[in-house]
Amino acid sequence: MNTLPEEKIDTNEVANHYNYPLQGLELLAHRFLEKQGTKKTETNLRLFGKQLRDEIARLQLLLKTQAFALSQEKEIRMLIQRYNSSLTRLLDETLLKKELQNAVPKIADDFYNSYINALEAMIAFLHDYFPEHNSLEQRVPMVSLSKKRKEIVGRLDTIEQKILSHPEEMVAGELFKRLRRFAASGIPITFKIRYRDLRYKDELLRHLNEIRWKNEPEALLTPVEQMLIYLNYNSKAFIKLLIKKITQDIDHLIEPKEKLDTLLLYKKAFRQIRPKPGLVLNPGYHHLGTVLDGWFDEEIRYFEMKLKWSFTTQEDVTTLKKGDKKEEINQLRVLVKLSSDQTGLILRAADELRILVARSLSEVFKTIVPHLSTPHSENLSYKGMRTQSYVAEERDKAIAIEALERIIKKIKEY
Repeated sequence: MNTLPEEKIDTNEVANHYNYPLQGLELLAHRFLEKQGTKKTETNLRLFGKQLRDEIARLQLLLKTQAFALSQEKEIRMLIQRYNSSLTRLLDETLLKKELQNAVPKIADDFYNSYINALEAMIAFLHDYFPEHNSLEQRVPMVSLSKKRKEIVGRLDTIEQKILSHPEEMVAGELFKRLRRFAASGIPITFKIRYRDLRYKDELLRHLNEIRWKNEPEALLTPVEQMLIYLNYNSKAFIKLLIKKITQDIDHLIEPKEKLDTLLLYKKAFRQIRPKPGLVLNPGYHHLGTVLDGWFDEEIRYFEMKLKWSFTTQEDVTTLKKGDKKEEINQLRVLVKLSSDQTGLILRAADELRILVARSLSEVFKTIVPHLSTPHSENLSYKGMRTQSYVAEERDKAIAIEALERIIKKIKEY
């Protein structure tokens, strides 16, 4: 039986580098992966592998030569990052083409895998040989990301069992849910993952695995909470959970002084944990310390004022007769023909512009709101109004602005 001879591949086309350094790699992909005439045989696969190794070696030498010729660190950094971006793009395009293939023989997959491995080797060379010139803000190739997600799943299985056996670690449940969602291979990631993101997750998992529980019944913060504060885990969900926990601990206390003392103890515990320098979950959001310090200061000012005025308030209330109490309080209220949310917006703006001057925003609402009512409610919650002023809807903003414009127009007529 006659057999067809193996196709001879002319390699002269990729023997030299061009003005575009990756052209040799792209020509190899075109010749061996995309060109229909190239037979997918073991001999051609070996030839392809050899030419890939030669091309990678030449590309590494070229890069070293180019970097050596540059005198400025900034220029070298830009060169390395340009290579990294181009190789990442080429790697992602190759993976996509491989996934779009219909049913093909195994050897066709082997050709793609050889090419993907060569590109990964070149990217690894960039990170190993030029570690100080790589940026953590560069995007991670999809191939590397896929491997990392599988690795995270394996690490999570071990860590999760250990931590979730501690019921006091309420934050841990949300944390693992987020990590599982990231690591799940069936869930597509719609945003760019950068090397900084993977570095943070490595740090997070390492510290989770190293947590050791001690018998500290008086500790206000759990080991996981302390670790997340140290790692500057500035997730909005974590911040909300932490504030909720502190608020619940304070709410069950009766005396304002007890509440204030507990709040100060929490602030002390929080401030004693120094965040790890250079590490943050989300660089695009406020640091954890900035957000919580602001919240602590606001709450402490509020409870200080509440403590200061608590005795006066009690004396005022006791002077009201039982039967006349509701009537007298209602007589003190002024009807505002705006909703609670719209009124809150105006009070907040007046406080921030220092038109209304008080020790805190809480004090402004606490002092004024009990004397107001709206067409929809006689008894307004100053806490609710203050909270809603930060999440107002566009319609409420528009109505509040229109009311202020009417006031401006009226004043001009005086």
